[in-house]
Amino acid sequence: MPFLEGITFTGKLADLSAYRMRGFDKIIVRRKGGPKPEHIHKGENFANVRRTMSEFGGCSRMGRHVRLALLQLRHLSDYNFGSDINSLMRQVQLQDGTGDWGKRNIILSDHARILEGFPMNETNPTFDSVIRNPIYYTMDRATRTAQLDIPELKRSINYFPQNNHAMFRIVVTLGIVPDMAFNIQKKEYLPPAWYSAKFYSREVSTEWYPSLEGMPATTLTIATDALPPDDQWTLMLSVGVEYGAFRENGKIKEVARYGAAKILALRGRNGSDNDDLPNEGIHDSDEAPAKEPIEPDLPEEPAVAAHEEKSYQAPEVTYVYTTKEKNVDKVDVRAYTYTTKDNKKSGCSHFYNSNATFAFSFACILVYETKTTHPMSAFETFRQLHQNEKPLVLGNAWDVHSARLFEQSGYAAVGTSSHAVAQVLGYDDGENVSFDDLLRLARRTAEVVKIPVTVDLEAGYARTADGIVENIKKLHDVGVAGINLEDTLPNTAALRPAEEFQKQLSAIINKMAQQNIKLFINTRTDGFILGLETALEETTTRARLYEQTGVHGLFVPCMIEEKDIRAVTSTTKLPVSVMCLPTLPAFDALGAWGLKRISMGPFAYRYVNKQAEAAMKDVLSVNSFKPFF
Repeated sequence: MPFLEGITFTGKLADLSAYRMRGFDKIIVRRKGGPKPEHIHKGENFANVRRTMSEFGGCSRMGRHVRLALLQLRHLSDYNFGSDINSLMRQVQLQDGTGDWGKRNIILSDHARILEGFPMNETNPTFDSVIRNPIYYTMDRATRTAQLDIPELKRSINYFPQNNHAMFRIVVTLGIVPDMAFNIQKKEYLPPAWYSAKFYSREVSTEWYPSLEGMPATTLTIATDALPPDDQWTLMLSVGVEYGAFRENGKIKEVARYGAAKILALRGRNGSDNDDLPNEGIHDSDEAPAKEPIEPDLPEEPAVAAHEEKSYQAPEVTYVYTTKEKNVDKVDVRAYTYTTKDNKKSGCSHFYNSNATFAFSFACILVYETKTTHPMSAFETFRQLHQNEKPLVLGNAWDVHSARLFEQSGYAAVGTSSHAVAQVLGYDDGENVSFDDLLRLARRTAEVVKIPVTVDLEAGYARTADGIVENIKKLHDVGVAGINLEDTLPNTAALRPAEEFQKQLSAIINKMAQQNIKLFINTRTDGFILGLETALEETTTRARLYEQTGVHGLFVPCMIEEKDIRAVTSTTKLPVSVMCLPTLPAFDALGAWGLKRISMGPFAYRYVNKQAEAAMKDVLSVNSFKPFF
């Protein structure tokens, strides 16, 4: 048997178990323990365990058949959603009132609605956040056909790509999912005898279109020729956005793990696509599923690799809709269903609200629970604002009221100006304001405004990575979305050595990841503000080094010339920002040069104070308060 020596296991690998836990990115290794396999398989005390394992095995096998019905979209997923599908199949299995425990069947064709709208993305933006427009469809189970009417897609209007890939297209799959029944003779869960590879998904797609532009309205028709001999099956329609990149000779290569896809609709037998089975959302089962059975005749599914977290901005409206069962008063509109004049139902996905949510059709007034969605975090929203074609114009506030004014004026985000905040409190700039005072201002600002708040942390209010991360965590905990962190120390006129600051940034990013702190790190480099003769060379060198650390943005104050801006934005993939100056060009020009963010610095504060000072002098000059009115 293996045993633990310090942090080292000694023994045979066969005596160790390795596994992952949801929400934890490390691999857990432990000694195998508990009952012996022969006791579990034959012991009287484990009869209930065997029944449960049998049913979980059936759900796992059924989940595999669901995934085969959207096989061509699997590479658009960013996580292994198999366990989530299995959990939904478990809900279907529990509806079987005819089978004995351990042998209950999984009749998806009677409860097809449960999978509608299932998202295949967890960290990437979902399909409904990339394509923010209903995709109308019709399905005919008898002919095993479907038609999708894809609207005209325009970037930043109803199409929001998640990355900078050059091309995109819409991919649709149509497949047949068989019901799963327990075979008494073979003592295992099996699909119908007729099920084979010819019933797996079929694929159709649009042409490739430039991501910067969008695509025209398109209609896609898809069909599967295979006809099952009975009615123990469900027709499943899925849709995805696939990105492409140019390779040699102008060929377009599909980009894996960066798409978005979902199960759009299903049609079961006897109109069961409208069943009223509650879908309580995707969740872990009370007991771990049994290991998925191996089926040699089924193709291997591609492995899923996790990658950098992406964000999306979900549209939100207020809509009051009352049914006999529920009142839905705040809904996130992802899509809707409707009934045509000839009484044929069409539609796309569901309505969601932030609690246990409800989806419904305007005409049919169908109400059923569906998967709860989660709004974007402040970090995700703020990060997304740096991905638009037009630069983000950041309102730099000096107190809570000025932050509120920026929000009311239509600004998408607000940041503190260290110079302005210091002057309001009677200090000079340069970390002279205490961190506690800065934290109080950040907390109250984040409480009052609904837009993302970023804080000028100057050099971090600490000199070690641990100290800086401690301060970052405090800001994160009060709702701050991002910070600025500069590569000069307070009250100095010299840049820190580039490699030294790069190492500190790497340590900060790593420690933030270990503590699950998600905050936008905008790194400020001061070559231009210090007036260095080699400012451009110094900035491009540091941009490359800082990008390697995993920071999210680069801030270059006092850079105003087109040639300099283009040189820096072409050097790094980080979104680059500059600061307000009298000679700074118009926003459209800055956006065309590749800039993603423009800050005000202390200049809004100075302007307001200049106006106030003039009015104060006028009061004494005219011996009246009329200058105030």
